Amino acid sequence: MSSGSSPKLTKTSGGNGNSIFTRVGNYELGRTLGEGTFAKVKFAKSTVTGESVAIKIIKKDKLLKHKMVEQVRVLET
Repeated sequence: MSSGSSPKLTKTSGGNGNSIFTRVGNYELGRTLGEGTFAKVKFAKSTVTGESVAIKIIKKDKLLKHKMVEQVRVLET
């Protein structure tokens, strides 16, 4: 994955249109563990291995505004 691309985001809905889960790459996102000015940390589970992890989701506009792009590294899923 290049630094200009991001993992594929997929939302699955229930019958009434409510989101059941969101998938980012090979991870299904769950509940929010914490939230700050720049980001949210969410519980996630790998759809490949079943491993539980925490994923930090950073607000892109804040990142660009404060010129912090160099401090972020995107990992391939």
